[in-house]
Amino acid sequence: MIERVVVAVANLQGLAGLAVIGLGLWVLVLEHRHPTTGDWAGLGYVIAATLAGLGMVIAATFFGLAEGLRRRYRDFRMAFVVLQGGIGALLLLTRGGWWTSLGVAWALGTAALAIAGSSARGLRPDNASI
Repeated sequence: MIERVVVAVANLQGLAGLAVIGLGLWVLVLEHRHPTTGDWAGLGYVIAATLAGLGMVIAATFFGLAEGLRRRYRDFRMAFVVLQGGIGALLLLTRGGWWTSLGVAWALGTAALAIAGSSARGLRPDNASI
């Protein structure tokens, strides 16, 4: 059961990557409607491309990780834990507001869930369906 929740969390974070792509497309639409001029001309296109590229990396990483977790949970759970720990560390470095603590709690909580998932059931074959 815990394994399914961790796979769902990875898929949810992949959907967040798709949302970042959508944000990049929205910036692109706004730049087409109201082009920037002067010294900042074209900056909207750079921002849109950066957001879309970042969203693609996030989505591909988490959807790929979710598929790996679904197929071979024991092999991919540590990759998930390391990735979530890195996200938590990056959030701490931002020194943001209240949302930072929520993001860190999400990252560390899901990492702990992934660790607990394999130990809760004991030993099981790597290719067992979840």
